[in-house]
Amino acid sequence: VVILIALLPGAASSVKLAECARNGLRNLQPGPVFVLIPSDNRNLFSELLQELHAGEIWGVFTIRADEINLEHSEKPASIIVPPISEKTELRNCLSKLAALNSRARFLILTQDEMMLYIALGELRDLNVLNAVVLVPARNNSSINAYTWFPYFPPGECGKESIKAILLDECLMENSTKFVRNVPFFQQKFPHNLYGCPIIVSTFPWPPFIIAPQTHGESDKVFYTKGLEIKLLNTIAHNMNSTLHYLAPPANDSKWGFRDSSGSWTGLVGEVFYKKADVAFASMTATDERKLYLDPTITYWSNYVVWIVPRPKFISGWRSLLGIFKPTMWAVVVVAYLLASVSLCSLTHTVLRLKEPALYRNTGSCMLVTWSLSLEMGAHVQPRGLIMRFVFICWVIYCFQISTAYKSSLISSLTNPHLEPAILNMKQLVNSRLKFEYTTGLYDYFDDAADANMRQIRNSLRFCDNVTKCLNRLAVAADTALVSDKTYVEYLIPQQYIDSNGRPVLQAVPQDVLSYHVVMILSKGNVLLERFNVLISRIVESGLMVKWAKDIMKSLSTGTSSPDGGGEHRLTVSHLQSLFVLLLIGEAVALVTLVIEVAMCKVL
Repeated sequence: VVILIALLPGAASSVKLAECARNGLRNLQPGPVFVLIPSDNRNLFSELLQELHAGEIWGVFTIRADEINLEHSEKPASIIVPPISEKTELRNCLSKLAALNSRARFLILTQDEMMLYIALGELRDLNVLNAVVLVPARNNSSINAYTWFPYFPPGECGKESIKAILLDECLMENSTKFVRNVPFFQQKFPHNLYGCPIIVSTFPWPPFIIAPQTHGESDKVFYTKGLEIKLLNTIAHNMNSTLHYLAPPANDSKWGFRDSSGSWTGLVGEVFYKKADVAFASMTATDERKLYLDPTITYWSNYVVWIVPRPKFISGWRSLLGIFKPTMWAVVVVAYLLASVSLCSLTHTVLRLKEPALYRNTGSCMLVTWSLSLEMGAHVQPRGLIMRFVFICWVIYCFQISTAYKSSLISSLTNPHLEPAILNMKQLVNSRLKFEYTTGLYDYFDDAADANMRQIRNSLRFCDNVTKCLNRLAVAADTALVSDKTYVEYLIPQQYIDSNGRPVLQAVPQDVLSYHVVMILSKGNVLLERFNVLISRIVESGLMVKWAKDIMKSLSTGTSSPDGGGEHRLTVSHLQSLFVLLLIGEAVALVTLVIEVAMCKVL
């Protein structure tokens, strides 16, 4: 993309300047040319159009300087501006053009040497790196091409006044060709910053930014851990630069936004007002940020999910029944009835007189089979061969069932089962939980066609402090919070586990949305291209994935596994349900005894 700016009043050398401009653009890729119609210098306008046509640059559009639209869909390759002699008018024009496309290539023509320094200085302030100014030499024998370099001279970190660097000379004689034929728009950003600082705006947001370390004064922080911190440290090391971190944004504005008055807050505000060079904290490139700021390429993918309480534990008596599935319990009951009926029926055959009276009575026979199922012996054994065979089969069956039940009983008591977890939006809506959202997420629940989304949106409450909301969620277990998945999954093993190492919070598997994580820089920041190159190399090498695994591995070292695995000591609390059943049995026995005594007295 090229922007060609003509600042020359109608002078005799305008033809030579136009020819030199055409030669300077010869090696560039073609693109759309925006020609700003001059108000008083039609000769210059015609000469520039002729040179563009001769250079086979035919995609030309004409527009007035006061009609520049910052949201124009067509990004210009060239812009030709009418003569500008006033400094204020020059600054306004350059500001509009830089806002239109700050990464375009600017070729500026002027006859005034003072305008050379004013233009380069203004372009440096606007972060326009690709800028070349053509100005006639003092002896008018050539037209010189000047530019500026960031962080020049080395080690001065750009604090010195603007220095115009001579690139090439275009001789006015004969063919108006450049002497050295040096590319106008070459790589200008240095690979070595010689320790120049990069000002960073961020705040703790693990695992991306972890644990700030204060140094003396409270407003000075330095971060050493975190996924994005490792990324930035690697970039800074490669560029030989130092990092200076700003204090977290005031008033808990965190990421920030652009309000109705056009003011910016939070991290994006510090970048927009150029208090910081770069900002990051698991941020994404929204349409608004793309319009006013410059995001880097993506280096991580993150998700927004619903955070809900862990499912409640199944009560003690239900856990005892839950060892077997309902179908298995049905089989046990049917087998018990069949065994009781079989034993009782066999006593009514021709061998009836041989069998004890205990087996001839239906009630007592069922009590015998029930006691056998509880591994209690029968005080009278059957005498017939067939009766003994059925009796032994039932004993073996009870032994197998009892062994299978008891083998799972201890595990069920020490590691109780949970209620079914919430897996999707429909289950979340039916859970009767209260819904809360964090900054910037309310607009993502505007799908009127989705009944679940509509119901959630109507009952959403704003959470102004994620930590407080998570603490309340962990204790009260009556709320669902939509938040950053990676952030919460990092905090859960550290802060939200019970005494057995089980998490008290969990994420719903169904994502609300996904987004790509980027760093945010000011519009046209000269660091962007170098950042993108280094980020691309780091991501392609797999370092981001390795760093993330290392962070989570160090987090889990020495802690219990999330599923509560490991040793569990059996205590009285684990046997609560057994004591409850025992007391119920004792109460039933006592009532039965009282009834029997009363009936005996009546009889």
